[in-house]
Formats: sequence, C-alpha cells, structure tokens
Amino acid sequence: MKKVCVPAGALSSSSFQLKMVGAVCIYLCVLLLQVTVEVPDVKGRTDILKVHASNKKFADDVSLEIVAMRTPGFSGADLANLLNEAAILTGRRGKSAITAKEIDDSIDRIVAGMEGTVMTDGKSKSLVAYHEVGHAICG
Repeated sequence: MKKVCVPAGALSSSSFQLKMVGAVCIYLCVLLLQVTVEVPDVKGRTDILKVHASNKKFADDVSLEIVAMRTPGFSGADLANLLNEAAILTGRRGKSAITAKEIDDSIDRIVAGMEGTVMTDGKSKSLVAYHEVGHAICG
C-alpha cells in the first residue's frame, strides 16, 4: 500500500463544505487528501508501461511484459519515471532507441537512487551540513 496525495481539484464538489460565519459564507475545502492505493499487479504495470511507451522508440530487445515482471512494487508514477529516465539515458548515450541496458540502468537508478558525487574533504561536508540546517530552520 502506498499513500498518494490527490489535489482538491480532482475531488468531487461534495468535498466542499459551506459554513456560515456571521453574515459571511466561507467555503472550506481540503487542499490535499491522502488516499491509500495499492500498487498495480503485473498486468496493471504492463498496461501502464504501454501507455507511457506509446511516444518512445524501443529496440527489439525490450519487452514491456518483462519490464513489468521486473518492477514489483512500482507505482504508475514510478513506471512513468522509469521510461522517462531510460529515454534520457538513451539520448545522453547517443542512441536512437531505448535498449534493455537503458531500462536496466533506469531501474537501478530508481531503486538505488541517483549517483551522487563523493565528498571526501571535511570542508565540503561542513558546507552541505550548514546548507541543510538552513533548510531545516527556514522551512
């Protein structure tokens, strides 16, 4: 189960309440509503991949069914991100079609995270620490 936030615009008009405060009517609405949804099964992931693959060119070695089987626990947004990341890697590598190598690397990037730069010296670590403390203080 994953929690996703749904914008209030996606909700029905019944989610709005009318409240009388003196002579003024105030509309109250929930800006974000948390809804718990299950991640798709293999068939659902295959269907989602087909939708997001419609505008991308793939090499012959790529099977969306196999990609769907290799991505348990991925949400629809994760699958869209997977194909977009594979397309970016394809362009960076000067290829004309997404291959299994780009799909593999994209899965690794999504599961393990993006590659970062190694900070070896203490000064860089201190600067990043001060920067992050600034985020914590300012919000």
